[in-house]
Amino acid sequence: EEFAIGMGPSLLSHKGKATTYSIKALPIGGMCQMKGESTGEVDRSDDSFQSKKPLQRMSIIFAGPLMNIITGFLFFTILGFIQGYATNVVREVSPDSPAVTIGLMPGDSILSVNGKNTPTFNDIVFGMSQSEGKPLLLGVKRGETVTEYTVTPKAAEGGGYIIGFYPVIEEQPSLPQAFTQGLKEARSMIQL
Repeated sequence: EEFAIGMGPSLLSHKGKATTYSIKALPIGGMCQMKGESTGEVDRSDDSFQSKKPLQRMSIIFAGPLMNIITGFLFFTILGFIQGYATNVVREVSPDSPAVTIGLMPGDSILSVNGKNTPTFNDIVFGMSQSEGKPLLLGVKRGETVTEYTVTPKAAEGGGYIIGFYPVIEEQPSLPQAFTQGLKEARSMIQL
């Protein structure tokens, strides 16, 4: 009966043949109102949600979360393309930091924290925060060699834990690079 982008009162709406298309005031999510859902009674007419086969109803219900995943991926792709993104590659190591004690160098890639893959910089940050200052295992790739180091993060001034490195920032990625990063970010958010 209605397909809406956003929530709350309608700002704009257009009545199609059988469906009202709306843009709502609050830009959070969206909604679909199926025929037979608004009355509270079971509607078994041919075009109602309840009259569909279980597999059809499941596919309709699954479409909502699937669109959230696709929208997130598109958002990360566009954001990465416009403003760039932090990578898991070391740009600079802070002096007198835990990163120096394990010999971390510019150009190294952080592949894992405590055995969990870190394809994005946010995955590394999350892994550090989970350590709560306890030693963690860092998987580092230098050239073609992958080595694991045990390092104890130190408390950061603003809260959380760090080992003391700055990531390479991909400032002007190509569209394929932004697309790949969008996939990585979306996957990372789903796992979190």
